[in-house]
Order: sequence, then C-alpha cells, then structure tokens
Amino acid sequence: MRSLFLILIIVLGALFINNSIQPEIVIEEPEIYLSISEIIDETNKQRTTPLKENQLLNSIALFKAEDMLNNQYFAHISPLGKEAKDLADNFNYNYIVIGENLAMGMFENSAQLVQDWMNSPGHRENIVSNKYTEIGVGIVRGVYKGEDTWMAVQIFGTPRDVCPEPNSNLLNQINNLQSSLESIEVKINNIKSKINQDPYNNQYISEHNNLVNEYNKIHDQLKPLIDDYNQQINENNQCLSKYGIN
Repeated sequence: MRSLFLILIIVLGALFINNSIQPEIVIEEPEIYLSISEIIDETNKQRTTPLKENQLLNSIALFKAEDMLNNQYFAHISPLGKEAKDLADNFNYNYIVIGENLAMGMFENSAQLVQDWMNSPGHRENIVSNKYTEIGVGIVRGVYKGEDTWMAVQIFGTPRDVCPEPNSNLLNQINNLQSSLESIEVKINNIKSKINQDPYNNQYISEHNNLVNEYNKIHDQLKPLIDDYNQQINENNQCLSKYGIN
C-alpha cells in the first residue's frame, strides 16, 4: 500500500509539471492588406484587354480615398462638389473618358475587393469596358464613423492623345491663307467699282487681273490643305466614337 501511494504522488507530480510548461495558445485574426498591384492584376483578369497602370491616375485615386476618409463621406461627388473629372483636371490628366469605382469595408484580400465590384453592375461595367485604356488605384485604411475600414478607389481613363487631334499648325496656315483671300477679295471688289466707272482704263483692268490671278493661286494652295485638315478631323471623330464620344 505504501508503494502504491508513492507511485500516485509521482504521477500526479509529473502531470502537474507538464501542465506548467504547456504554452498558451493565442488565436489572432490575420492582418488584412490590400495591394495596388494586386487590385490591378485582379481587375485585368476580368478584361479582354489589360489596363495600363498610370501613376497620375494612382495619385488621383489616392487623393480621393484620403479625401473621403478625412472628410468622412463616401460618394462620387465630394462635399465641395468635386468629382473624378474635376480631379483629373486638377492633376492635369488630359482624357477622352474617365470613370471611377469606390469601395469601403474590411476585405479579405484584393481579390475579394475586385469581386465585390464585379458583383455590382455599374462597377462591373467600368472594370470590363473597352473604352478605358489606363487605371489608377488608391487605398487607405482608417476610421470612418467610428469603424476601422479600408477606402478603395479605382480611376479609369483614356488619355486624350490616344486620338491625335488635327494639326494646329495646319489650321493656322489655313486661317492665314483664308485671311489673305478675304483681303484680296476686298481689293478685287474695289477695283471692279473703278472699272465700272471707267471700263476702258487699262491700269484698272491690269490690276484687277493680277489680283484675280493671285486669288486663284492662293485658292489652289488652300484647297488641298483644307482637304487634309478635314481628313484629320474625320479620323479624330472616328477614333473618339470608339470611346463613346460623338
């Protein structure tokens, strides 16, 4: 009986020692991180043609995200009445078209954020639309109305130079030649009045004919320039129409 009692003490002591060194298990929720590059990658997975990241659009998107958090609003139009096109103008981003997606919440990852946008018809349209060629993303984490949250912004755009504008130097040349024609036409009309009063005055007739020749010469120079400029306008309009601009 004595030996049995001793064994029990030893076993209980061993159990007590094992409990004392057992590490405490602490379960922590994984930290949530969103990534600009991942958001763009996940966005491009939804498209037939990938969007190109634009650093200026990134800056616009970040400004919008920070502005919403700092001023505690969640809307496309700020309390000051500013929207995406106004920010693009402020950041000197010259565009044909521009669009914006907003999101707020605690997302598992960048893929879930993009999927949430895809589940919304309006946001999905921006993501898959071929009228956009570039993208910028802004993400910021902070407190919104007392809750920890992410603010995420996508800015979509197509730069103006995708559709080359008609040559401004050519237009100036056309305008100068047209001004010359108008000036010569005035002179022709004046000399005609003199000829009507003195129809046999050879000096008037010679001056008139010289002016007409000069007019016709400039007119011949002007016509192909106008044709060229009109062709450039047509090409520009056709390009713009691909992006929904009529």
